[in-house]
Amino acid sequence: MTSEILPIAIPISNTLTGFLFDEVRIDLVKIDPSPIKPGETFDIWFDVTNIESYILRNLKLTISTKFPFSINEGGDTTAIYELKPGDKSS
Repeated sequence: MTSEILPIAIPISNTLTGFLFDEVRIDLVKIDPSPIKPGETFDIWFDVTNIESYILRNLKLTISTKFPFSINEGGDTTAIYELKPGDKSS
């Protein structure tokens, strides 16, 4: 497998539970606090699982938002450098 960056955009909405892409499954694990109140800051956790039979490298996960949600500066992207088949990263 190549070592190119695999961009994944995760749209945030009030009905989010999980996503299935060609190479990974992304599941919502936790939102804290819950429920979210207007104007309140919250943390969100996802599990990213490699559903392929080969190692994925250089995954780049980006959160995309729509009103009424926003992201603190610098908190919209994270990287996973290696994810083996069947492995999960949070």
